[in-house]
Amino acid sequence: MATSSVPAGPFKDARGSALVSSSTPGASTPTQWLFDPSVLLDDNGTPYLYFGGQYPTNARVIQLGANLTSVVGSAMPLFATNFFEDSWIHKRNGIYYYTYCNQFSVGAAIYCETNSNPTNGFVPEGTVMANPPSNVNNNNHHAIFSYQGNWYITYHNRYVALQNGLSTAAAVYKRSICLDRVNYNANGTLQQVVFTTDGLPQLKNLNPYNRVEAETIARQGEEKGRRDADHRRHRVQKQPAERLCARAVIFQDDVHGVDPVREIVRQDGDRDDDADDSRGLKGQTDGDAVHNAMNAQHGGGEAAAMRGIAVKRQDSVEHQVE
Repeated sequence: MATSSVPAGPFKDARGSALVSSSTPGASTPTQWLFDPSVLLDDNGTPYLYFGGQYPTNARVIQLGANLTSVVGSAMPLFATNFFEDSWIHKRNGIYYYTYCNQFSVGAAIYCETNSNPTNGFVPEGTVMANPPSNVNNNNHHAIFSYQGNWYITYHNRYVALQNGLSTAAAVYKRSICLDRVNYNANGTLQQVVFTTDGLPQLKNLNPYNRVEAETIARQGEEKGRRDADHRRHRVQKQPAERLCARAVIFQDDVHGVDPVREIVRQDGDRDDDADDSRGLKGQTDGDAVHNAMNAQHGGGEAAAMRGIAVKRQDSVEHQVE
């Protein structure tokens, strides 16, 4: 158990010992895996910890102390159908949803059980998310949460590792984070998750005049180059899907007002790519996507200097790589 005053850390050991161990009353069995914890802070302020792994008889829940760094009483068993690992708990409209990865023999899918209380009597509802595509049929972790009125599920696959040429065995611990919507039926049951590669609407536009962190990137590609004797850089190798993409960016200045640019993509072109490092890359560069989109509306005079997606007015077209 570690604590911090801010979500990004740094975190410090809060106890000097494990929060749950084999000596915790009710927690251990001969086959128990004490891992994959999930915490629920109930509406009445009572916190609970869910954990366990390997067999259906190993799923557990225990009440936490008000400080969240201690436990209260004994761990209680949650017999979970074909339970393997990855306990997760969330509550919506008075229903407690206990979701987890089930046994590999039944697909290593995310299975759901529901209840009217947080500790006992969960009723099986069925699979809500299959083992994802490009996941090499391996373990399946997830979390379900609400944000600004929508419900989402985050999970992982091994897509990037496979695209980079790793074998199935080598890709197992090279996981890529995914995000999709969670939807509910009128009776409160969870609908099957639909896997997408680009299925979530963006909730707000980016402000290109502020620093935009890299985790907001929509898509990316790769460019390779060389430097000649006068230190000019030339693009010499192209990748099939080469591009940078910024989505739903609002460009605004005191002359032109607001321009909604829904999607800006730099594609291949015929222009030269050369400039010294102090000025960046001229020609058909990543910044030209922004420049071209702006020129289409304003007739030129705009320039992009991208650090993340930071855009400013300049006298010439530049793309500064930092």
